[in-house]
Amino acid sequence: MVNFDQILESTSGHPTGVARFWGGPTDGETCDACDKPITRQQLIMEGIASTLSDKQPIHFHVRCFQFWDTERRTEA
Repeated sequence: MVNFDQILESTSGHPTGVARFWGGPTDGETCDACDKPITRQQLIMEGIASTLSDKQPIHFHVRCFQFWDTERRTEA
């Protein structure tokens, strides 16, 4: 699992720091922002932060993604 602060730090001020992001149904992943499960009744936002060295997908609840996206854009 990726640490939320690491994600924010590595992508803040870099709106293009995320190569791809997509949404859809979940397979029970855990949100990298709040560490809570993303249930089957919720949608997942999944993507790859191109600035992270391990290139592992990051997973968010939709609201956690919105918070992260706003924070990284305002850190510039």
